[in-house]
Amino acid sequence: MAKTIEKVYAGALLEVAEESNNMRKILDDLLIVKGILDQLPTLFRFFCIPIVEKREKFAILNSLFQGILSPYTFNFLQVLIDVGRFESYFPILEEFQKMCDFASGVQRAVVWTAYPVGKAQRLQLQEKMERMTGKQVCLEYRLDSNLVGGIVIDVGDRRMDNSIKSRLEQLRSTVSRSSF
Repeated sequence: MAKTIEKVYAGALLEVAEESNNMRKILDDLLIVKGILDQLPTLFRFFCIPIVEKREKFAILNSLFQGILSPYTFNFLQVLIDVGRFESYFPILEEFQKMCDFASGVQRAVVWTAYPVGKAQRLQLQEKMERMTGKQVCLEYRLDSNLVGGIVIDVGDRRMDNSIKSRLEQLRSTVSRSSF
């Protein structure tokens, strides 16, 4: 099975991060860069444009990040520019984060609800998910008013759907199949 570019680069970076015992620092650095690129999309496009000379890109990279990021992260950004793969930065970061989570025994999950979830309910859900997965769980909460009520949880490639919307769809399907 062929590996995607993102997995190849993320895997190589993870090796460096584990060997140097800098996984958390490199991930934090990459998230800082992501935040800046999110705020300045023209900067991201600048690093991706093939006709802009590498030395210009390196000069901007140096002025923004030299001495701020770990040498490993800084070198990684230089490699992406040098090989013309900066457009893959966000997918590489996403893959690297997944690999770091796996290496650290962390499971990420997205919790979809129609309404904000209170602190006590979040704590209960956190504990329940950790018992179910046997891992430390990092929950991200998102609102989806289409759910009407209930909860949907995406964990890896699995979805647990206990929403009112889903229950209504199941009921509609059952009623339409039954004959009166």
